[in-house]
This record gives sequence, structure tokens and C-alpha cells, in this order.
Amino acid sequence: MRSHERKAGTGEGAPQTIEVAFTQAMEGQFRLEARYQHILETGATTVAVPTLRVLGAEVEQGRIAVEALSAVEVQAASADRLTTLDPADLPRQLLLRTSNPILLAYKYVRAEPRPSLRLAVERHELIGVQEAVIDEARYTTLVTRGGMAVTRARFILRNSRKQFLRLNLPEGARMWSALVDGRPEKPALAGAQGTVANEVLIKIKNATEGFVVDMVFEVPGPKLGGLGTLEAALPQPDILVTDTRWDVYVPAGLRYGTPRTSMEIASAGVPSAPEEIRARMAVSTDSNAGPLIIRVPTAGVRYSFAKLYANQSTAAPLLRMGYASGTGVTVGSVLSIFGSLLAWLGLAVWLLPATSSYRRLASILGALGLALVATMLGVFHLSATPVVITTICVLLAAASAYTASWWRTRRDAAFEI
Repeated sequence: MRSHERKAGTGEGAPQTIEVAFTQAMEGQFRLEARYQHILETGATTVAVPTLRVLGAEVEQGRIAVEALSAVEVQAASADRLTTLDPADLPRQLLLRTSNPILLAYKYVRAEPRPSLRLAVERHELIGVQEAVIDEARYTTLVTRGGMAVTRARFILRNSRKQFLRLNLPEGARMWSALVDGRPEKPALAGAQGTVANEVLIKIKNATEGFVVDMVFEVPGPKLGGLGTLEAALPQPDILVTDTRWDVYVPAGLRYGTPRTSMEIASAGVPSAPEEIRARMAVSTDSNAGPLIIRVPTAGVRYSFAKLYANQSTAAPLLRMGYASGTGVTVGSVLSIFGSLLAWLGLAVWLLPATSSYRRLASILGALGLALVATMLGVFHLSATPVVITTICVLLAAASAYTASWWRTRRDAAFEI
């Protein structure tokens, strides 16, 4: 074929004509392929299938196959001078043109009058599907005595369409490094000119096979003192996370309470050697810069957590855990004793004959004492021994006072007789 020329019809709805010029005279059978499109009007529910015909042909035979490339439902509104055909009986060269199922198939064997096919098209709203998924998310957080928490995050990710992995970091977090499939990647702040301070974007690749995204960030916090509460949080990825595991290494030599978290506790208070912590925090790259070196303490204590679909809640997974140092245990024990004495004093004032105002004071003293004891034992998990000893001493003192009062009463009664 040398060239072709399209000529529009003169009247409304008149068919278009395509004139094909060959390089030489043609005889016998030969194939001529034409590709064209028909753009539907907005909201159109029916469409006439634009079929080709050869002008001047006495006999024509052809096949028509209908497929759908989007979420539309197609049915035949009318089919004139067409015979329904099983899609399996279509010519092989027609079937090989598509990987989608053939919805409708027809054949015709006459030229005049020309066959006509109208289709009823019903559009359906597309439902959003997961374009990417994080099969595994592994977090390792190292908390120092100075209060700084360094977290290494490792994602095994599959992506089909997304350009970025969007992460909502904890408040005040600062990125140290980011690697995508072993190659360094510079994160970007979300928003216009980085207006969203805690939201970062990491460019990822498209791959149906899982690849690794490694990142390290730090979150400053208050220095660990005598008594306090340790807090840590995980970033919130915008991609569905199937399995999340979090190992938190805290300084040795402190007494820790029961962790309060939305995740499931896998293990608690496991002593850990520096080699274990160093291996979990190490991040290797394929660049000449070598691995990212993170200093680790000589000893630590590991707490492990796990959860399925952890990032499906609105809030990021958090960890809160009370702690107490050697000095903190001493102070806490003194506070426990003081709280016990307040509670017993409130009970004593309540039992004495008094007006209602004194009883209100007794209730306040008792409540303060019990709250102080509950905080020391429940939050910081200090030993209950000081509270028990104080209670025994108070009971012995009360018993002694009662015995002495009873004995004086009996003695005074004997003298009167």
C-alpha cells in the first residue's frame, strides 16, 4: 500500500470514505487492516458499532468481536442481519489481538443492505484497589539514657503504580538515611515547598517482586531520670502493612513497668548483648560509603511487639512504659510509704467521731494515699515490700494502742469496785 486518504461524508450521519492507493495493480487475495476509534458522547448509553464495508462489493462476509477494556457492561441492543457466533469460532488472528474475554461475537455474509449492530453500554464506578503493599515491616528502636530514640525501619514492599512511599514520622523526628533496594534515596518533605514537617516522601520503584526499603531516623526525648515514663512511636506508612514487628532496646540497669501499647507483646525484659543490637541496627548499602554506623550500649533490654495491619488505625502504634533507676527506686519506696501512711490516716480520721467536714478531709487523704501507692506499684512496678511493711507496722501500732486502752479501762474498773 502506498497511501490512503480519508474523505468525510457530505450530509449529517453520512459515512466516511477511505481511498487506498497501491503501488501496483493487485490481483487475488490480500489483507488490508484498518484501525480507527469512535469517541462516545458523555453519558451515552447506546452506541452504533462503526463497521467497515467495501464499496462496489457484490458479496461480503465478516466477523465482529466485542471486548471491554474498562469497567463497563456491554449488551446487544439490536443486531440486524447478523448471526450470533460462539467466540471460540472466531478466526485465530482475531482472538490473538486481545487478552480480554470476548463478550459478543457475530458474523455476516452479505453486503446489501449492510449489517447493523447497536450496543447498550452501562458504566460502573471503579473501586480503588491497593496499588502497593508492604508485606513485612520490621522496626528496631534503640533508646539511650539521654532520651534519644533511634529507629531503623525495614520494609519489604511490592509496588505496581505508586511513585512515592509516604511516611508520617513521629513529632520532632529527623531522617538519617533512606535506601531503596540497597541504593541511597533522598527523602523529600510533603506539601508545597516542604510545608508538612513530619511527612516525608521516599521515591520507590515499580516491581511486582518484593524489594527492600531501609530507613533510619531519630526522635529526641527527655533524658531518662530517676522516675518517669518512656515513650516511643512508629511512623505511619500510607501503604497497607500486612505484618508489623517492633523490637525496642532500652538501657539496662533500670526497672521497667508493663508496656502499654496497641500492639501485642511478644516478649518483655529480655537481656540483650551489644552484638545483637548492633546487628539489628546495621544498615548496609551498595555504595562506597559503607554501612551506617550506629553506636550501641554495652548492654540493653529488649521488648518485642507484633501486630497484623497495624497501620489501619488512625493513630500510629505507641509505646508507653514506666521506669525507675536506683535512686528512683529509693524515692519511689519513700513515696509508697508516705502514700500508705496517708491512706491509713484517712481511714483513722474517718472512723473517729467527727463532723462531715473532717470526713471529707479523710476521704481526700485516703484517695491521695491510694493514688500514690497505685502509681508507684502499677505504673513504675516498684516492690510492694515497703507498703506491706508500713501496713504491718500501722496495724501493730493500732493493735497496741487498742490493747493499752482496753487494759487501762479494765484497770480503772477494778479500782472503782
